[in-house]
Amino acid sequence: MTLEQWLIDICDNESPDALVIAYHLGLFENIEGSTTLYLVGSSVFHESDEDWIANVDFEPEDNYHTINEIGLNNLSPDDLLEQVRNKLVSFTETEQFRNSFFAKAEAITLGFDDGDLIRIK
Repeated sequence: MTLEQWLIDICDNESPDALVIAYHLGLFENIEGSTTLYLVGSSVFHESDEDWIANVDFEPEDNYHTINEIGLNNLSPDDLLEQVRNKLVSFTETEQFRNSFFAKAEAITLGFDDGDLIRIK
């Protein structure tokens, strides 16, 4: 499953509460040493305080995927972040995105759990 397929699947099968106004796609290294991607939604968003991502009000049922599972292997952390960012920006330009709950979000961010957030929307 590609990153795009995963996001489309979430759009087609999930219905976050209308109070969820921001989404974060996080990356972390799991105990096997592989990088994992996940999605959370929050009913709060603070541009100047990245701690809002800890307020988890939504998680899709199929939430954790290793980078290998979504077709992004053998990349440095910086290259991985750039590839995921590019794919997310491309996804925001699709009809699936425009017709999804993501389009209504105040913010969508991306980042490693121990790094800075990159705002996609």
